[in-house]
Amino acid sequence: MERPQIKIAIFSKGRTHLWDMALAMNQLGANVSFYSDVPIFRLRTFGYSNQNVVSFFTLCLPYFLASKIKFKNKKPHLLNQIWIEQLDTAVSKSLKPCDIFLGLSGTSLKTSQTAKAKYGAQIWIERGSVHILSQKKILDQIDKKLGSETIPNWAIQRELKTYELADRIVVPSTHAAQSFYENGINSNKIFINNYGVNLTDF
Repeated sequence: MERPQIKIAIFSKGRTHLWDMALAMNQLGANVSFYSDVPIFRLRTFGYSNQNVVSFFTLCLPYFLASKIKFKNKKPHLLNQIWIEQLDTAVSKSLKPCDIFLGLSGTSLKTSQTAKAKYGAQIWIERGSVHILSQKKILDQIDKKLGSETIPNWAIQRELKTYELADRIVVPSTHAAQSFYENGINSNKIFINNYGVNLTDF
């Protein structure tokens, strides 16, 4: 008897390595649904088809345009917070049944909660840097104001809640992994996945 194909959902805000991951999985025949705030016409240039993509470009267009008006945007963190929370809520409401959910640590809290509660999915969270508290500590050592401006408290809270919810936290290096161990995360929860490169692009 043939085993049912695993359903995978991937959520990325903007252009990240998760684009390439989702596309590679699709090309290998995996059942992947990809959620993004990028317009479908741009995703097509990377090889995506309409069938496996859910785009929230229209929802996020006002935030994208506002972020470009830097001289008027005196509260960039507030804009970014609203953008992330609106996108995360929209993806969570549109999420199709999945067995595994992969999302960026800072943007996919609500969608992760929905994937786990509604579908019993495994939650794999991608973190492309050190633990958020380690990152904040490094910036604070340089300049306290820089630390608070670069990583506001709302962002820290979203990250920490997502770490707690995740079944696995995916990091790109042993250095990043070590920061999670130092902040009390069990090593069994950390998965080190070094970034690769497509040599045909260089």
